[in-house]
Amino acid sequence: MPTGVYNHWRIRTHRTCSIEGCNRKHQGKGLCKYHWNKQHYQDNKKNLQKYHHERYLNNKEQYRENAKKSNKTRMEKYRSDKKENLKISIRHSRWINKKIMEDKIWHKKQLIKTKKRGQKTQSLSLKNLPLMRYARWTEQEIYYLRKNYEKKTYLEMAMELERTFYAVNMAVNRFCFERKNRILKGRHKQAT
Repeated sequence: MPTGVYNHWRIRTHRTCSIEGCNRKHQGKGLCKYHWNKQHYQDNKKNLQKYHHERYLNNKEQYRENAKKSNKTRMEKYRSDKKENLKISIRHSRWINKKIMEDKIWHKKQLIKTKKRGQKTQSLSLKNLPLMRYARWTEQEIYYLRKNYEKKTYLEMAMELERTFYAVNMAVNRFCFERKNRILKGRHKQAT
């Protein structure tokens, strides 16, 4: 009965290579395909080398032509890819430069807007305060700031204290330590 064929009462196992430690499938003369090829090469080493050398000499020109063609096609493909990549990179760099310029213009516009807004608030605070005070901040004013900086706007506090909007803003940042601590804590949370 041939190997590996089902029988009614049992299955015969496949034959393996007769060399120790090799469990590959049997091919012929007790050897697997790997050991069969190895044995064949060792037996016919000189003949095989001679055959391959003669074959190379007969087809030498054809091998060279094929190599030249393959190199040529490879170089053409490389050059065309390089050109396309250059075009893409140039287009991309132009697009990036355009975006940068647009961003710069947008930032300039925003700066102009913020300056105008600041000038408006400053002019409002100056209109309402005919007698401005540029003196040092008294303890009463600082206490007032600490008490009301969360409830009232800077403009309202400036009108009540008879100071400019920017002076009140700077004073709040300088004297209100709770606000500073809160800002620092927020930054610390964002960092972690």
